[in-house]
Amino acid sequence: ESIGLRIEQVRGASPFKAFHFRFPWLLATITSGMVCALLVSAYEVTLAQILALAFFLPLVLGLGESVSVQSMTVTLQILRTSRPSFRWYAKALQREILTAVLLGTACGTIVGLIAWIWRGAPVIALAIGSGILLSLCAACAFGISVPALLHRFKLDPKIAAGPVTLALTDVSTLLCYFTIATVLL
Repeated sequence: ESIGLRIEQVRGASPFKAFHFRFPWLLATITSGMVCALLVSAYEVTLAQILALAFFLPLVLGLGESVSVQSMTVTLQILRTSRPSFRWYAKALQREILTAVLLGTACGTIVGLIAWIWRGAPVIALAIGSGILLSLCAACAFGISVPALLHRFKLDPKIAAGPVTLALTDVSTLLCYFTIATVLL
């Protein structure tokens, strides 16, 4: 359900009908991918100076996406059974951010230590670990905020939450990761 379409829409549909329902969400992915490519190119100098940042890029993006999907899934489950208020959202966001700090600290420490051992550069390890921490906080925030916002505007969060959340998470992950790396390195 969080893939951008309802299964009923494509079950038994002709290939052209299935294309009609699925392709727009792939355009959203292409768009966010192009934005990400432009963001990476904006940090070309940083990447050229510290190539090791590129080695960890798929891992950092994967962690952000995983955390955002986890938060989004929990939020979608809650939205199915309750009518959330702003108070609910504020408490849920606070809980998710605290969870993200713990997840980001654990994941950032593990990956940072691996980077340090592998590359022998503590500053690079700090940049990678800090980038992971910050990006996971943003990923959690998007994971709860996108479905809640869609629900608030009476749009079906099960349909658009996945593609929108992942697109925003990827862009914010790159911004966090490369901004911290640029500042620290």
